[in-house]
Amino acid sequence: MNSTNRHEDQGSTGERLPTEVGEFERTPEPERPRSPAVIALSLVLVAAIGVIVYLIIRGGGTGNGGGSTGATGVTPRPGRPAGALNHEESLLATVAMVGHWTEADLVFDDESYRFGSGVVIAEDGGDLIIMTNSHCIGLPSIAKGQLEELDISQFVIAVSFHNQERLRKVSAFAETRTAGLDLALLRLPQSDLVAGTDYVVAAISSRTLASRGADVVAIGAPLGLRATETFGRISALRPIGERRPNAVLQTDAALSPGNSGGPLFVADGEWRSLLAINTFGREGGQNLNFAYYADEYSEQRWEWFDADPAGAVKALQDIYTLKAVVAE
Repeated sequence: MNSTNRHEDQGSTGERLPTEVGEFERTPEPERPRSPAVIALSLVLVAAIGVIVYLIIRGGGTGNGGGSTGATGVTPRPGRPAGALNHEESLLATVAMVGHWTEADLVFDDESYRFGSGVVIAEDGGDLIIMTNSHCIGLPSIAKGQLEELDISQFVIAVSFHNQERLRKVSAFAETRTAGLDLALLRLPQSDLVAGTDYVVAAISSRTLASRGADVVAIGAPLGLRATETFGRISALRPIGERRPNAVLQTDAALSPGNSGGPLFVADGEWRSLLAINTFGREGGQNLNFAYYADEYSEQRWEWFDADPAGAVKALQDIYTLKAVVAE
């Protein structure tokens, strides 16, 4: 049967914190004669350090998202807390997203459009890294209750920025094997996007900033209304099971379908620091909403897949342990 599913938390359109490698300044020392052996050893050490720095920047061998750290595209101002954004910058860091998949069946194809939000958290080799929710990508809904082989014929993810209507196709996505952690990453070619004008990279703050009663701001595209801001406070810090204390943040900031995957900022006067990713709400209550901490980016091992039918099939096989093929 044909079906168009809209997840109750997604709404409509409209990586660990990457490590920044700084330079260490040293006080110049008088030059001393050096033997050829010392010079050769120095060159080897310099080359080895260069490789290590490259791997750190690229996220090589670490299993995380990679990329450059800190807020990018912001104007230095006196009194700005490290990594904090102002009002306009927080809007530029937020994206609206849409995903579409089709699963071929014998009689009728099943398809779904997934809608949500995201936040730019890193730059990596000409790409932007965006954090969002896994359920906004849609694979959990494809996998749910499936016992037979899946035939994926279409799979695409696109995002749009605060000051642009144009949808831009995502090249890859990443998920983690941590059970119950509804977070994902997107990789988007930077292309003609200009930092500070079209987008801003939001630095991820530690969950130690979270405290009951702290002011927060949620940004997203609820019901297709891009760049919507809602305001509230942190209501509680909740565990998930016995092994994950303080794993999720509860807030009374109003969230609607489409806010999923969008940023939750801690507000301090005019400044906003990225703290969490809006994820779900409890039905039957008023403003019982929850967000996963964004610093999970640095704690997880992320597995990347192409944002196309072949990549979706591989993710279904590797992450969800399902039988899946690309439909012919």
